[in-house]
Amino acid sequence: MYTIIKKLLTIIISLSFVSCFGQSENEYAIETSDITNFWIAFDSIKNTEDKAKVFKELYHNKASKLFKEQLDISPDMQDIRTYLQSFEQYPKFWESLRKPTMDMHGISKNIQACYDKVENIYPKFKPGNVCVFLTPMVFQGRVHEGKTILMAAEMNAPLSEIDLSEFEEDMSFIYVNNIQSTIIHETIHLQQKYEAKNVLSACIKEGSADFLAELFYGQPFKSPAYDYGRKNESKLWTEFSKELSSEDWSKWLYGASETDKRPMDTGYFMDYMITKSYYEKAKDKNQAIKQIIEITDFNQFLKDSGYITKLKK
Repeated sequence: MYTIIKKLLTIIISLSFVSCFGQSENEYAIETSDITNFWIAFDSIKNTEDKAKVFKELYHNKASKLFKEQLDISPDMQDIRTYLQSFEQYPKFWESLRKPTMDMHGISKNIQACYDKVENIYPKFKPGNVCVFLTPMVFQGRVHEGKTILMAAEMNAPLSEIDLSEFEEDMSFIYVNNIQSTIIHETIHLQQKYEAKNVLSACIKEGSADFLAELFYGQPFKSPAYDYGRKNESKLWTEFSKELSSEDWSKWLYGASETDKRPMDTGYFMDYMITKSYYEKAKDKNQAIKQIIEITDFNQFLKDSGYITKLKK
């Protein structure tokens, strides 16, 4: 299923863009065919001994163009064994995912609604292609080459529809935020044109996307990192402030950032709070959103946010 969605001001402009450039900057594609391919592959390996070969042939070898681009750079998804091990370990979980992930063939309404929310506030908004597929629980969402939103269907299913009973640890935190929050978060990343170079900029990139997703969607962002951060904000800032210029942000972002003392992704929380402080301090809120998305001087942004002063009160 490859749906081209056209979002243009007039038919004349549409024809002009298509005839001159092949595809308008306001067009985007939604690719969900990999969801169906996954379930065909999933069912087909039940009665075969060579599960890896069959799964690869029916899923990876039939990958859509957008999914294949991600497979080519993701060793953790290339290895079929990671899928098969997960299927064996969590059979109830995977079976419970069938309906909610197949329902994502109709994700276009959610995507258009999220794009509209961002565009209404940020006039320079540019949409991106969206590809939805299933991974062995590798990631929830990410942006590929600054132009495509990639979404792992199994990590964005409604909590009420999936069975997490087989997991030893509580995995519900992955699913507490609505899929619209993920879409808007990744949509903000599409608009951000800067590259993270240190802890401060890397964390602002993620934390600001969380803040704007919350602002645009109207629901508080939830995660263990935010729960921990709100209870230990001063202590966390003391540690975080010492590493702002470090080029290693593994202690603050993504899977490796989890420790015995704190949950992973506390960098999201720190710069969510900095961004929130910046926005609340600004008199012109629309201009503030533009500046948050288009940050060029991260140290100045931190200073202008007033966060440090606010934290000391």
